[in-house]
Amino acid sequence: MEVSTRIKKGERIGQFAHGKTIALSSVAENDITVTIKPYNKEEMCRNAQLRLAWVFATYQARAHIGSGGTKEDCYNEFKFRFIAPVIAAEDADFARIYEKYSEWQLTPAHKVIARAVSHSDATVAQMASALTEYEHWLIDKGVQLKHPDYYQDAVNVR
Repeated sequence: MEVSTRIKKGERIGQFAHGKTIALSSVAENDITVTIKPYNKEEMCRNAQLRLAWVFATYQARAHIGSGGTKEDCYNEFKFRFIAPVIAAEDADFARIYEKYSEWQLTPAHKVIARAVSHSDATVAQMASALTEYEHWLIDKGVQLKHPDYYQDAVNVR
């Protein structure tokens, strides 16, 4: 249930319908509407997973491992190596395409597959698994990873 309150110009306090208040650190210079939306755990996990995948791709690009080059190239490699097999296990049509091109490894064909796959094609649990595999793969290659504060939200899905 979404709740809103309006704080008028020159005031600092807003009152929500359920009795809660919000206070600004200073007087509002204009009328302000504050809206609080309900917590959505799946959306939070998906956002954390996407950010973590890009962080790992950045570390990979800096270490010049795999497809090397840019972090975009490394993110595409992540999708090819770790997300595509998960999706192929669930989708027979995609599995035939993936099986045909997966043996080519890191050629222009893998970029086609990577572009056809999105992190949102995988469930939150599948993406957590893919990120864990990606992390282990990078560590095995000698990449020193630092975990951001949202790391647990991305990989510890319940």
